[in-house]
Amino acid sequence: MKFALIIVSSFFLSTAYASSCCVANAGLPQFMTLPAKWQITTTASQARVIGDTSTKGRSVFRGSNNREKTTQLGGGIAWAKGPWQLNASFAYAQKERQLGDKTAASTGATDPSFAVVREIPTGRFGHRVWSFVRHIFPAADSVYDTQDELSTNSIGAGRPQTGLGALYMWNARYFDAQALAEAHLGHANQRGDTRLGSQPGGSMGAGVGWVKSKWRLGSLITARWEASSTVKQEGRETRTGRIQVWDSTLSLGRQIDAFQNAALSYNDQTLLGPARNTTLSRSFSLLWQWRW
Repeated sequence: MKFALIIVSSFFLSTAYASSCCVANAGLPQFMTLPAKWQITTTASQARVIGDTSTKGRSVFRGSNNREKTTQLGGGIAWAKGPWQLNASFAYAQKERQLGDKTAASTGATDPSFAVVREIPTGRFGHRVWSFVRHIFPAADSVYDTQDELSTNSIGAGRPQTGLGALYMWNARYFDAQALAEAHLGHANQRGDTRLGSQPGGSMGAGVGWVKSKWRLGSLITARWEASSTVKQEGRETRTGRIQVWDSTLSLGRQIDAFQNAALSYNDQTLLGPARNTTLSRSFSLLWQWRW
């Protein structure tokens, strides 16, 4: 069961890095599921945009002359004391875009985040619950900061965001199950000459896994959404459309030793719907964790 707990936590963390570029999401912090004081996490991921969806839910897949790829290296550190945990996450991304005969690329740090996590006692063996509050800081460039036709430097959400949520895990000898829910608010913000209104959103997900020795094979389905928001620029105010997307994720995890574990995951946003007003991506991510 200890191996299952470690690998499950890695699986949930890896899915957070595979989110849609157009759906800002508070995601999940780096849960520490075994007794340890410190935990370091590193991730590497690459996502390719496969298609786009309209505000009415119509999907159009992109051709070979319209390509977009984002490669990301991320890290995080967590500290625990009793039932409490503090988590900080950061990443560096490179975004490449090709549109016809035009190409562009940009690199930079993404929006960092900080989270406070608390485990809630359940009194039942094999059943565990965590609650968390997480804040994302808008340090990276966003689509509101550029007039570039290719928009390659839009690697940030453009606004601060605060989210709260909970994660439930059930662990048996060979199987496990999880359920998660979070709600967040993108705060109103000024980006140059552009004024952004507040934007609420959230996500809900469920997953199952099969554990054998030091290996875990798991799946997770997550629905994520953002409400509409106002954008005011040069005296004109417009309202964005509601955003919705589904993540379908498969993960393979391996317990290396008592202090290290790794996980490989694949995420596909084209399998389930409805999806609205967002890009659709397929991505791979690799995670490694070390604790002491």
